Amino acid sequence: MRFHVKGLAEELQKMGVKGLTSSITGIWYSLDQNKNIADRLVSIMKLGMISNETRLTANLGKDGLSSTGDFYQGSSDSVFTQIVTDNTENANDFGYWGNARLLFSPKIFESGTYQYHICGSGSRILDSNKTSYYSYGSYDKRPGILQFAKGELRRSHVGNEVMIKERIDPKYISAVYLDNASLKSDVLDGFKKAGLVQIDALGKETIHGKAVDDFLRLDTTIPKALT
Repeated sequence: MRFHVKGLAEELQKMGVKGLTSSITGIWYSLDQNKNIADRLVSIMKLGMISNETRLTANLGKDGLSSTGDFYQGSSDSVFTQIVTDNTENANDFGYWGNARLLFSPKIFESGTYQYHICGSGSRILDSNKTSYYSYGSYDKRPGILQFAKGELRRSHVGNEVMIKERIDPKYISAVYLDNASLKSDVLDGFKKAGLVQIDALGKETIHGKAVDDFLRLDTTIPKALT
């Protein structure tokens, strides 16, 4: 059973938090990047964004930034995201690059998180003397989500990380940013073949109840609110 902290999303929004984001990584050397990204996005739209450990258990076999390091740091069961605040107005204002970036509703905060201002590979190691050379701080000294949000609103850290347990349900996906029109065309085609594009009462194509161009975005400006 997954418990939720009701009202947390609204409290964070009042502070100036828009939601969370995560980039699609691990496909830089693919022979057909567009198809690879489109296939991954179709999978995410159907199954959700899934942790490294869960992917391996299900034999999905897709790598991210630190597929091995996650196990050493105790974070292999986490989905890695970054916070989006009023200070981050553009989808390029983050430390991790990819041809596709997902934005998530602030409601996902209510499922529980842990977080760091600087990349710590999601460490859950309690003894800071035993953390690896690429991990900063220890789990018992991590900031709570409200303290963390206040810190990011004072000063944004491009390498911040927010960990979600095991899976982000597709219902929390607010938008997908794509870095070129060719990729958007291939992703939209993949979505249509997978039955992810619906027709509304006005005969318009929609994804998650939003107009296609509002969901699959080429404009990298982040909206004032994510739903």
